[in-house]
Amino acid sequence: MRVSVIIPTKNGARRLPDLFAALAAQTVGRDAFEVLVVDDGSTDDTAAVVEASGIARVVSAGRSLGQGGATNLGIEHARGEIVAFTDDDTVPAPDWIERGLAAVAASPSGLVAGHVELMLEDQPTVPALMDFGRGYLDQRSYVDDGFGATANLWARREVLAQMGGFDAGAAWQTHDRDFGERARLAGLTMVYASDAIVRHPTRDRARDLAKVAYRLGLGAAWLRVNGRGEVRERSPEWTRVRYWIPWRSIWGIERLQERGHATTRLERLQLRAVQYACLQVPLVAGSLRGSWQQTRGVR
Repeated sequence: MRVSVIIPTKNGARRLPDLFAALAAQTVGRDAFEVLVVDDGSTDDTAAVVEASGIARVVSAGRSLGQGGATNLGIEHARGEIVAFTDDDTVPAPDWIERGLAAVAASPSGLVAGHVELMLEDQPTVPALMDFGRGYLDQRSYVDDGFGATANLWARREVLAQMGGFDAGAAWQTHDRDFGERARLAGLTMVYASDAIVRHPTRDRARDLAKVAYRLGLGAAWLRVNGRGEVRERSPEWTRVRYWIPWRSIWGIERLQERGHATTRLERLQLRAVQYACLQVPLVAGSLRGSWQQTRGVR
């Protein structure tokens, strides 16, 4: 077994079938990889969907462990010499595993962050335009910053063992950033692979966009206290005036233009409103609450 694909999920019954179909269509043989879905305390039919897939096996956490803990549980049950991590709502390209294997083989560190392509519908909602424009899951920039998102992350087993896996107590969406910082301090350089591709949906609803921003604020506060490296030195978002005042420019408008989406005047007004209400304000709120929690020793 060369590759173990690990997919932590919670209530992913509706999202997983598209991922399974993409994995079943890989260019490498089925004997080259296994698929493990870590059920992180789901209350829907996730386990049944996995069992019926014919391609994956379920690893039950029994209770919610969080992203870091669920990912570590998957690693414990994995049999592959190389481990690939992805989310339950991604759609890997047909040659994802083939390209990922080649990238890991060429990487001196054994750590690879593959490309994440955001999917934008033909008639996207304003929140989806905002999510696409801001460059969420931009792995190239993440790697430049020293880490890779587990939406498309590859590692040799011995590297994971050396690093002790992920921090099981990490706040939401911080386990991969913390792992990257620790890897960098250990002298391991993350490599970006542009041709190992998974597609990831944008967030179409304002409340989903706001929820992510709020959790990112919480996570940043956790990293400042519990993380390693330069993330500990960043000032909290709630202390920066620029986050309290609506921005004049629209974050990532150039990215939308490059995609060929010419925003209307009304869309630009809506984007500014969504940017402030669903990104800036929730980020500040999460940062403020997270900072308060950390002063009281909440991990």
